[in-house]
Amino acid sequence: EKELEKIFDAKLDNQNDPSNNGSNSVPAIQAQLKASESQATGQIESGVATKRTGEAVQAGERLMEAIDLANEELEKFEHYERQLEEAEAKLDSKTKEERKVLKASGGTPEPLLPKPQANLILLGRTPIQHIVYTLLSIKPNEMEEALMIQPFGYASRLFQLLLLIVKDPTQQHMHVEVAIKCSISLLRIHFKQIVATHSLNETLLELRSLMRERLYDYQSLIGTNMAALKFVKQRVIASTAGNI
Repeated sequence: EKELEKIFDAKLDNQNDPSNNGSNSVPAIQAQLKASESQATGQIESGVATKRTGEAVQAGERLMEAIDLANEELEKFEHYERQLEEAEAKLDSKTKEERKVLKASGGTPEPLLPKPQANLILLGRTPIQHIVYTLLSIKPNEMEEALMIQPFGYASRLFQLLLLIVKDPTQQHMHVEVAIKCSISLLRIHFKQIVATHSLNETLLELRSLMRERLYDYQSLIGTNMAALKFVKQRVIASTAGNI
């Protein structure tokens, strides 16, 4: 994990340096990952727990079901959006203008296609919210084992969903923190497969960049809150001293 951290840090720190001549490209990072695999793999595998409890196995199965459901719902609504775009493209110019004027005046044009019904299992949650809900329902001491149960195919799909969680600005800090922890654990568990395959490189690079941005934002927020608390403390001490 530390070796991978160094590689990504080097990539992000030098991404604006024109003298790198493409060293920040995905193939270059792949070469770095392969070069460090022999040293990092032993440390990674030695640090991964192997004990699996019944509750952890059940948590892992629930997570796999949530991944299947979330992907199914996302694909369903993506297909609906594509059909909607095709239907709008087939409209004549007069109808398009009428719908545009109606939207501008605050009205709601008649839908061209019926919106698909969300799965009742989601209980009104979006697919991403359902993944967050499932992750939060897993006990912290069982999270590592639940992630170990995930086959690489499910882990790859989970990386995509975790990226959407980190991307979503409406997610609470705690939710993003859980997504980041899961990403790091999955990266450690499936390090060999990730190095051997190239399908997740772009996803991991984007996830890495977004993780750093969100963590820097939280660091600034915590610093601001600490400064505010110190100011309030000083005012309280000054007010107490004045009363005495």
